[in-house]
Amino acid sequence: MTDLKSKVDLRDIDINAHPTLSAADWRARVEADMKGRSADKLIYKTGLGPEIQPLYTAQDLAGLPLMGAPGAPRSPQRRVICAHPEPAVTHTLAREALDGGADAIELPLYNTTGPGGVQIRALADLDAALGEIDAWTSITAGGAFDAAAALLIARWQRRGIEAPLGALNADPLGALAAGRPLPWGLDVALSRLAMLARYTHDHLPGVTAVAVDTTPYHHAGATPAQDIAYALATGVAYLRALVKGGLGVDEAAAQIVFRFSLSPEQFTEIARLRAARALWSRVLEVAGGRPAPMRQVTRLSPRSLTRRDPWVNMLRDTAASFAGIVGGAEALISTPFDAALGRPEALGRRAARNTPLILCQEAGLDAVADPAGGAYLIEALTAQLAEAAWSIFQEIEAEGEMAEALRGGRVKASLDAAWRARLARLARRQDEITGVSAFASTAPRLTREAVTRPLSPQVAEPIEFEGFEDRLKAAGEGFPLSALIAVDEPYEIPAPTPHTLAEPFERLMDAAESKGVSALLANLGALAQHTARATFSENLLHAGGIKVTHSPPHIEAADVAAALKASGARIVVLCGSDALYEAHAADVAARLKAAGARDVLLAGKPGALEGALRAAGVDRFIHLGGDALETLTYLLRREGAL
Repeated sequence: MTDLKSKVDLRDIDINAHPTLSAADWRARVEADMKGRSADKLIYKTGLGPEIQPLYTAQDLAGLPLMGAPGAPRSPQRRVICAHPEPAVTHTLAREALDGGADAIELPLYNTTGPGGVQIRALADLDAALGEIDAWTSITAGGAFDAAAALLIARWQRRGIEAPLGALNADPLGALAAGRPLPWGLDVALSRLAMLARYTHDHLPGVTAVAVDTTPYHHAGATPAQDIAYALATGVAYLRALVKGGLGVDEAAAQIVFRFSLSPEQFTEIARLRAARALWSRVLEVAGGRPAPMRQVTRLSPRSLTRRDPWVNMLRDTAASFAGIVGGAEALISTPFDAALGRPEALGRRAARNTPLILCQEAGLDAVADPAGGAYLIEALTAQLAEAAWSIFQEIEAEGEMAEALRGGRVKASLDAAWRARLARLARRQDEITGVSAFASTAPRLTREAVTRPLSPQVAEPIEFEGFEDRLKAAGEGFPLSALIAVDEPYEIPAPTPHTLAEPFERLMDAAESKGVSALLANLGALAQHTARATFSENLLHAGGIKVTHSPPHIEAADVAAALKASGARIVVLCGSDALYEAHAADVAARLKAAGARDVLLAGKPGALEGALRAAGVDRFIHLGGDALETLTYLLRREGAL
């Protein structure tokens, strides 16, 4: 083997000897390589957040405050959602999670957070769900937050746990935003929130009482800046309620944990967590408290999950987990790749548990405090998001706080507008969803057990309690959850509408699959002449669930009718070069129409040929930047699938 050092003495290399390029020099060289096109073509434009430039330098940070994640490096807590309507099955899932490497478990309650939770009717059900498990436990119960908290605390007391660890996640505004009615008016809910926080502060130093969960907003299409602003506004509303209930600012802040849903856009999400943390610290400082950083829990957003080709969800969860760790989250919630299909199976649960383990224990992402700190890209994005979010937050505060913004429909209207903008980008595949709108498969989708399977309810007349201690005592005596809630007059608001990014295309795929819609690609000329456009056309049609048959290569105009008949399709896409289109497309289109083709499409922009091609029978033209969603919807309606 050649000895490298015998050839080159590394000590003689001057690392500073390379030429230094200015930003202008870099731009000139890039545009030369791009044959005169502007370097601005390299800007990643999300349309819903800060643009990401192709190059960042120290000059981009001039005058910007650095918004890092202070403190020593630490491993984020690894949490797993354990939820099955039957408490005994939930116990099995919790045992599996802890034995498989999780640090903590999350228990969402059935019908208070949605159909996927565990049905806890009384303390006995909670005992069955947890059994001998005394690990760190989080419970989420929507509007029934203080009743569920009473059950969990009563269990800790029954088991003699002197210093329990967990989270009670009281979040009445979040419940309203998720479309879950409160059992009482909002003023009563905030008063109960304060009582729970006061009890937790006085008796449970290892437990937090309050959560600010932005998942309902993110699921409805929130931009990164909106998400931060709604988190801040909700946090301030709870801070005011807790201080009014008798806690100091610092004591109140210690009871609040923020829960963020992340997309796979890792750079933006790292910046979002850092910006939110810095702004919350500023809020506390202005409120008269210590400028403490925001405590954050992260998970992959439900809006990013796909039902089709769900294996790609593992990559999405990995990217979101990466962003959570690098962004400074203190806990990660694992998301199985098949969570959108129904009840996740063993492989999905295992892969989700292992993702943060690998990122921390093998990749070492938790070995450095704020690893993104000082990175020009991240610092610039952080500052841009902080500025945009602060502006939205100030508007909410000026118009009557977060409760009024929800109640008056401001939040819903803003999220609807954001979703419309996002949908426009999805429709044109400017934002691609791998496995759905790009590189989609027409294989039948996977199925999982449905999450809805409730037990028989245990209903009791609600009881009025003087304070949280009375409710806690009743929980320990076996009173059912329905009695502990003490329903008054249910209160709800027009909640934001949840969406998934894949839903417009998955709806079409389901319809096409049930109808068996197919199309023929009439490939003109040699492989080199039609492959690019045939590949594009196949990907587009697959995004609508339309199966594709390719014509024989080098097909002659006289043979297209036979190819159409053999395929059984009524949709045909002509694929070839511009020169072949000019010579043959009109003749081929006319023959296809005569042979019974319902819709003839041409891959590419027609230019000056458009009039002649339309006259010959070409119905539509498909190309990059076109509205794929509209085209696919049109085709499936014509086929009777919609």
